[in-house]
Amino acid sequence: MDKKLVEEWLPLSEINLHAAVEISFRIARNKYRSQFLDLYGTNPSVFNVGTPQPNNLHPWFARRPIALSRILNLAAVLPCNIDKDTFRRIVGFNYISNLATQKILPILLNVDPERGLLNDVFKKYEKNSSEITIVDPMAGGGSIPLEALRLGFRTVAMEYNPVAYLILKATLEYPAKYGVKLYEEVRAEAERLICWARGELGKYYPEDAMNYVIARGYRCRSCGGLIPIIHTTRLGKNGPYIKFSFDKDRKSFTVDISNVETEFERLRCPYCRSPVVKDIALREWVSRHKRLLRVALNGDFKSAKESVEELNQTHILLVKQTGRGFKATGKEDVEKFTEAYLDLARLSGELKEYIPSDPIARRENEVFKPITDLEVEYWYELFNPRQLLILSELIKYVRVRAEELIKEKGEFGATIALYLSFGVNKLANFNNITTTWDDSTKTIRELLDHYARTRKIGFGLEYCEAKRIDQALNWVFEPDVEEPTKTHGGICPVVKYLCSWLDGLGDRVRVFMADAMVLSKVLGGKSVDVINVDPPYFDQHTYSDISEFFWQILRITLSPAIDVGYLFSRGESSRAELFVSGWSPILSTVPRDNEVIERKTVKVSVKGRSALEILERMKTPHSRDWYVKNMWIFFREVYKSLKDDGVLIVWFTHSDPEAW
Repeated sequence: MDKKLVEEWLPLSEINLHAAVEISFRIARNKYRSQFLDLYGTNPSVFNVGTPQPNNLHPWFARRPIALSRILNLAAVLPCNIDKDTFRRIVGFNYISNLATQKILPILLNVDPERGLLNDVFKKYEKNSSEITIVDPMAGGGSIPLEALRLGFRTVAMEYNPVAYLILKATLEYPAKYGVKLYEEVRAEAERLICWARGELGKYYPEDAMNYVIARGYRCRSCGGLIPIIHTTRLGKNGPYIKFSFDKDRKSFTVDISNVETEFERLRCPYCRSPVVKDIALREWVSRHKRLLRVALNGDFKSAKESVEELNQTHILLVKQTGRGFKATGKEDVEKFTEAYLDLARLSGELKEYIPSDPIARRENEVFKPITDLEVEYWYELFNPRQLLILSELIKYVRVRAEELIKEKGEFGATIALYLSFGVNKLANFNNITTTWDDSTKTIRELLDHYARTRKIGFGLEYCEAKRIDQALNWVFEPDVEEPTKTHGGICPVVKYLCSWLDGLGDRVRVFMADAMVLSKVLGGKSVDVINVDPPYFDQHTYSDISEFFWQILRITLSPAIDVGYLFSRGESSRAELFVSGWSPILSTVPRDNEVIERKTVKVSVKGRSALEILERMKTPHSRDWYVKNMWIFFREVYKSLKDDGVLIVWFTHSDPEAW
């Protein structure tokens, strides 16, 4: 068997540079300028700029760098004696110096590989790139299969998780199948949605409102004073600050903005100096928050009106960010917030089927345990009344529009609706009561940021609310952004890039929602040239638990596409794509049983390192030994699926030596 290039050589210096620049925040990229100059002899025209990236399409975790994905895919199929300059040209390195002179980030992401040259190379071996099959059976956000497809290989992407499956469809299959007309339709529909939201939902926000910082209101158990629960008065790295004026007689307060640092002791009553126990304060706050939502969702408008004072003492709008800086909230802000609450009560009957009202799987979902321990029971309880009203109206709009688009355009209409659904999810990630304020950047820390830092979702002391809905959706979609450097992570610029990269390759890609434990049954034996996979690492991510938040919105908005078999098909009306037994997209939970991860909460009674003891522990689902056993089963399936001269590439970047 001839050795492949990946076994002998890789351009490590360039790989590391391109990967580092790609995944860095734009303000941190300048530290790589000297490295770039050393490698390419050119100082980039721009470096601290945006660029459309696939990971901006929909929130996901553990995305892998584009540059490394492309290089590993290519090096796994080319022989070790390939001319290295030819390899570099196919990858796209030869275009980087020229790209550096333009107003665009000079990394491989922004360079198309030379598919024509690659086919010329394959002709020497009487092959074509379309005859090479590359599979990622745990594809996640899709970097590896995306770059396999950009190289022109036959590409198969599989995922056990329904959210990741939809991301893969949107990243790979649909741009390749529909090309630039997909971008044009998504952009037009995004503009239509923004226009509708401005007209129908803009009334719930003052014109100048951008982001809100909202305190959780708590009554002191000792003196009864109203306490705004927040973690700091700092709004920016060097100010300004929230300035409280507390009236100890009336047990109330006013808010102003100060450029001078202000005094504030968190979790202590400002009136009587009694300590505030965080867990007790949050539990009482959750109880009032739930009662307010229950009143509204029961459609009890009279009781909702009577609850307005409680509403504004539970969700205390402290400060709003405007185009001119920060302002203390005023009468109009409170009135608009109240109007949204009363309209939620008035419209609750119409919106009932669009509200994410299923229970959080308390026993199974460990990521959300800090919240369910506080007695949050249902997904809709993760939103304040205005956030929930806006979310439900957007879900309704997208689902109704999905039905219309499917009637007009069939599967293409369902495809367009998928990107609209992604936009709703992206907004929900930043517009819920688990968010916090990041004073270092003057921005909202989203739900996923909380997960990234703690691997759990809990409540901070304060929370935030996103800007006026039309502005928020403009940020989500960026339909008017034409220059790649002007993007701040919107969906439309990403779709535009994907469509330009993959147009015409629709016959070379398949996406499955499938269990990697039955890989050879899905693909067939000895059918694959390369399996390139980044598997889960022990307990590093609990994909099912965190993705369940996003699944609530996707399954409601996309139900018309699911019902007719355009998504999650078992073969009824199109080619079968769903190979996960015991699960259906009608469920509010995502599959967990065969998710190959370790859960640290799983306890095993059998100790020791003997073979019998290890085998006994392997019977306990999601224990460490169970994970090891299932990885062994997976690799056995990989072996069955690969051709005799096939190549397996495994990414494994776990920091724990025991993992290796």
